[in-house]
Amino acid sequence: MSYSELSNPYDFANPVTEEKLFAGRSDELKEIRYYLNHGAKTNKPINLSLIGDRAAGKTSLLNMIEIEASKLNFLTVRIDLDEGDKGSQLQFFYKIFDSIFNSAINDNYFGGVGGAIFDEYLNQTSAYTVSNNIEFRPFLFPIQFAKAMEAGRTDVLTSESNFKRDLETINKEVNTSIILLFDECNVLSESRVLLEKIRNIFMNKTNYMLVFTGTKELFPVIDDIFSPIIRQFKKITVDEYKDIEDTEICVSKPLLDIGIEPSDIFENSTFRELHNISEGKPYEIQLICHTMFKKIQEGITDSMTLNHSVLEDVRLELETSQDLAKRPKLYEIKSFNKETLQHLNYLSKSLKRSTSNEVLNLEYLIYGNDRVTKDGFKASYNKFIDKGILFINPEGKLDFFGDDFDKLYTKYYAREAGVQFEFNYYNLESNYYRGIRDLLTPTNSHLSLNRDNALVHKTIGYFLNNTATIDADLSTVMTIYTILFQFRKDEIIHIEMPFNLNGTNFFIHLFFDDKDEAKKVTDFQKEFEKRVKDNGTNILLNDIIINELHIPDRVELVKKIQALHSKSITKEVIKYHGVRFPIEHIEYLLEKNEESKDIVLAHCNAIWELDFNSKRQFCSIENYNVVNMGYIYMINLLLDKAKCCSDFVTTNLEYNKFHLSLNTFNRSVIEIMTGNLNAIQKNMDLVITLAKDYQESTNTVDSTSCSCLLIPSITDDGKITYIEVENPELIQTALDVKAYFK
Repeated sequence: MSYSELSNPYDFANPVTEEKLFAGRSDELKEIRYYLNHGAKTNKPINLSLIGDRAAGKTSLLNMIEIEASKLNFLTVRIDLDEGDKGSQLQFFYKIFDSIFNSAINDNYFGGVGGAIFDEYLNQTSAYTVSNNIEFRPFLFPIQFAKAMEAGRTDVLTSESNFKRDLETINKEVNTSIILLFDECNVLSESRVLLEKIRNIFMNKTNYMLVFTGTKELFPVIDDIFSPIIRQFKKITVDEYKDIEDTEICVSKPLLDIGIEPSDIFENSTFRELHNISEGKPYEIQLICHTMFKKIQEGITDSMTLNHSVLEDVRLELETSQDLAKRPKLYEIKSFNKETLQHLNYLSKSLKRSTSNEVLNLEYLIYGNDRVTKDGFKASYNKFIDKGILFINPEGKLDFFGDDFDKLYTKYYAREAGVQFEFNYYNLESNYYRGIRDLLTPTNSHLSLNRDNALVHKTIGYFLNNTATIDADLSTVMTIYTILFQFRKDEIIHIEMPFNLNGTNFFIHLFFDDKDEAKKVTDFQKEFEKRVKDNGTNILLNDIIINELHIPDRVELVKKIQALHSKSITKEVIKYHGVRFPIEHIEYLLEKNEESKDIVLAHCNAIWELDFNSKRQFCSIENYNVVNMGYIYMINLLLDKAKCCSDFVTTNLEYNKFHLSLNTFNRSVIEIMTGNLNAIQKNMDLVITLAKDYQESTNTVDSTSCSCLLIPSITDDGKITYIEVENPELIQTALDVKAYFK
């Protein structure tokens, strides 16, 4: 089938509504499922709040909560708020009541849609009439609403006691917990009265669970009213995708849903480009992918390629969604040349967090005049201030003029012009770290603030056997462990750069495996001190500290994790190894570097020692895929471990038929390696059957491609050979193996 005959699978205009298309958010979903399960078991559930920027994916996550709650037999009630809802208290609570009652009616409670109670309710809320037959009007709020509307009194206050009574009546009828899913709650940020009313009605009401979504600006208001929020709501932050793997899943799922193997039209390198340019924001990922897939459908390209033409089309799509005539400052930005856009990019750091002088100094102190002259940068700054592109907010911090659309358009216009534009809201210390890291390109790096620096040293000492034990901090242990584990040399250079900015200490730790590269730091310090003196800036770089570290081998690093006896740290370490070993194996296939092969095996051995060979507390696909781990052991000829992994997969219900098909193929290869050729035909038939069953269950024909397979074949002289092949199709490969060994 031609791609042009398929629908474009990337929907940037609407939130995700199907589980099979929802990507990432595994930690958030785990937290949500916990509180939904808690709410299903108790009459006093804990409310949830989803907090994130606009277009961060809050509504999509809310849709998943609705699905998960339905599985647990909640009565789910969706309440999508808009600007009109805050005008009248009566109308606002009518919307809430109407949503709850209709959800109950749709599930055939109170006689359902065709019943007399629903008919009477329609008379009350549409014709504003109330019958004398009390049997068919069990609620008080609709009567109040009808009488108020009939009198033209939309300003009537909602009776809290009547509303609570009606909630109890509905809950008694449905006999299950009820979850209210409020979307776009920011409209309530200007209406304390409505929020207070919600609090008064629902906070002590049993069997009702609330879920709010909103941006960070809403929750200080809620915090003040609900006093404090932590007592009433469990806060769940919805950020952009931090990990490139989540972006990859977001790209792949829509393609798989229409029967396209992602590797057929999407290069691995494009995932990182897409992740970087979209900053992991789901809306932007969908918009860019929609544009890339459209070009395939139009016959312009044969793969999803991120190029200048795609960026231009994304910008043009943004233009069609808004009236740019009402945004004159965007026309100013469109008049800027590449150099001016680059200056705006440099100035768009620490927005809302730093003063203009601090941002101007940041550029000069790190880069000197290499990227832009000091005078030229100041001139550009003045131009942006004069034109209102940048401004000083009431807190005295530098800020950008526009809303989310203005920022999105500016970013893609600049990217189209060749400027890697990024709006940056990190604090000033973080931006010094990012700038110095990018300038000096250490092998690895780490930023710590004053309160953490002693712990950084203790943690390094612990892993280097200089300290017997530590008060384990998850973030610090993970940072230092992953830095040390990734090094391929046993001696490295650790450089500590102690800064003091406006009286606050912060520390940048740089790790090098090349002594010559490390010398760049001392050269930088000299230049930095000169620029500080020239500028009269209130920042100080004290004497840098240089240490040579002798790193224990990776086996010893893993033992150090075991010795901490911390479940939370062990789990995060396992997840790190579970994510890294498949990625680094693909990188090994590209590089054919033996050191890369060694570290892939080391990742698997770490999982083996920490979990799989003992308690298997964290043995789930969410943490690591045992099929993949067994494959790594097989290609390294560690066949006993490979068989152990294979045996586990065959008895674990978490693995689907594709996993089982792949596992069967790998197990057959192990049998061939050990000289057992008798079951090849039977095993390959099972591979094909399982793979076809999986295709049928997913309703796709191209869903059985693999990242790689070790494929056996037999030469004319009877010698068995093994070749590792990237992106093979499993069914065809099984047929080929059958033919080789017929």
